[in-house]
Amino acid sequence: MGRREFFALEAGEYLERLALLAGGTTVPDAEDLVRYARALRGAALMAGPPGYAAAAAAIEYVAKAYKDGSLGWNPSLAEPLSHAIEECKTLLRKLREWSDLDVQRCDRITEQL
Repeated sequence: MGRREFFALEAGEYLERLALLAGGTTVPDAEDLVRYARALRGAALMAGPPGYAAAAAAIEYVAKAYKDGSLGWNPSLAEPLSHAIEECKTLLRKLREWSDLDVQRCDRITEQL
């Protein structure tokens, strides 16, 4: 298994867990949210394609702000975070044919969060 394939497996698991936490009907556990966001960023830094680590870092930043109490959990936080997670999942499926357009999509995720 190559480096990118391993990243896809690992990141996919973290994104699924993040999606469940952020998209649920209850307030997510802040510790879990930060843990999986941090793991996603770490995996992206080590083996992800260009730009992906920045998007993952933005997700982690939001998770940390929620954990620290700087942001309260409400629809105006949950919705863009869930959207960013879904965008990262979509980008993960395009890993083999990564392009500059995908880096730009990562930049947009970062800006939106």
